Amino acid sequence: MEPDNWGVVGRGNIDLYNKLGYVPIDANYSHGRQDITHRTVSRSIEYAHNDFSIALFARAMGNRAVYDKYIARSSNWKNLWMKDAEEPTTGIKGFFQARYSNGTFVTRPGEGCTTCFVAQPGKDGEFYEESAWSYSWFVPHDYAALIDHVGGKDRFVRRLGTSISGSWDD
Repeated sequence: MEPDNWGVVGRGNIDLYNKLGYVPIDANYSHGRQDITHRTVSRSIEYAHNDFSIALFARAMGNRAVYDKYIARSSNWKNLWMKDAEEPTTGIKGFFQARYSNGTFVTRPGEGCTTCFVAQPGKDGEFYEESAWSYSWFVPHDYAALIDHVGGKDRFVRRLGTSISGSWDD
């Protein structure tokens, strides 16, 4: 059920999330607050984590059908992972990126990178108070898949070091 003011409570654009596996950047936002960004990426990633929590609750309650439905949806974070999105300072690739409802990723042509806001909190309105770099770690329910997405254990550890130190050493 769509909340009255999804900018404050609830899971806004939930019908599209359920249909597409992410909240698209070009969804209808007329029913939400107009003074804030849509935060489609962070909301989609958080919805996937919520789905994992719902799945665990359903499993504890012995409801296999609900568990199966929501454990599958908990992988929806993968729908916004863009392997070619590049952090321009380090050249590290693979970050969450907004998508249109037709499935294409949002890019900013002419800026010389897939997303120039990867490491700049608050600059990309599709992330809530953070950046694609920070959100690239927010898959607490599926770190094994996240490690695979960034290129394996060694790259994951090096990437983590980079996020702390700010330099990528090959």
